[in-house]
Amino acid sequence: MAGCYLPVTVIETHDEHPPKDTPSSSAPLRTCNRVDCTRRYDQITQLATHNAFAWADDGPVHYKKPNQMYPVWKQLERGVRGLGLRPSPHFTATDSDPNDVYVTHNADLRGALGQEPLVNVLNQVRAFLENNPSEVVTIFAESSVSPEAVAHTFEKAGLIDYLYTHTSGTPWPTLSAMVVANQRLVVFNDSQDSNRPTWQHYLWDFVVDTDFNVTNSDQFSCGFYRGKPSNDLYFVNHFVYKDDAGILMPDPALATRANQESFVFERAKDCWHQTKRVPNVIYIDWFGLGGALDAVDALNELPRDTP
Repeated sequence: MAGCYLPVTVIETHDEHPPKDTPSSSAPLRTCNRVDCTRRYDQITQLATHNAFAWADDGPVHYKKPNQMYPVWKQLERGVRGLGLRPSPHFTATDSDPNDVYVTHNADLRGALGQEPLVNVLNQVRAFLENNPSEVVTIFAESSVSPEAVAHTFEKAGLIDYLYTHTSGTPWPTLSAMVVANQRLVVFNDSQDSNRPTWQHYLWDFVVDTDFNVTNSDQFSCGFYRGKPSNDLYFVNHFVYKDDAGILMPDPALATRANQESFVFERAKDCWHQTKRVPNVIYIDWFGLGGALDAVDALNELPRDTP
């Protein structure tokens, strides 16, 4: 990939969370993930970040084409609740180790865009869950390593006790139920490996998404792209690639437009109207540019039987 970025103005939103409730058997929880805790997991809209690990050039890893401007811990602190990760082998100049799990944007490029240990990212997730006992986090993994290697890394990061396992065909729990049980980490994995642990839910058994091959925000659509239309969760891809001579890359200038609050809100509401499906995930690049989180908050204020 090649190209340069335009200067952009950072527009930060929601630096502070509203007050959180601590789980208690005597007092009901009021707010989880910025919504009513009595709402079911499949009834909420959450903001998620595409290639969440690949953040701007001033980070400890030099990601040549970053998708985000903040590290994972800051994304979570500022309101993101879904993280797109790409577990991959650790690539060296001459070899790769599939048991040493890293993250990188495109495994076919063998870490050329930047890579780092997956455990470094997961440690930030664990710290957030420890410090925010009323919050639920979701990970969407597009993996090029075995589920066993992913599981080992989650264990290494101390996340096993937080994992939620869902039984297909049964109702999703409320956020408060997940909080009380302290099962506050939901993981989806696109690996079709039959040895996948049950907590690594096969992504396309639960999620149906929209087309992500977008190089202009006018190309956004609401139609179902991957996964069955009947799947539980409706996943709205809301990022725009820069097309540089056929090479697609993230671009902060395009994200600034796409992430504007009114644009995100109206598109998601239109998709809700067209599909009769609650937009469960809004998936963006360059969180911190625009007002996507405000749009998600506004969507969560709408009755679930909208439109």
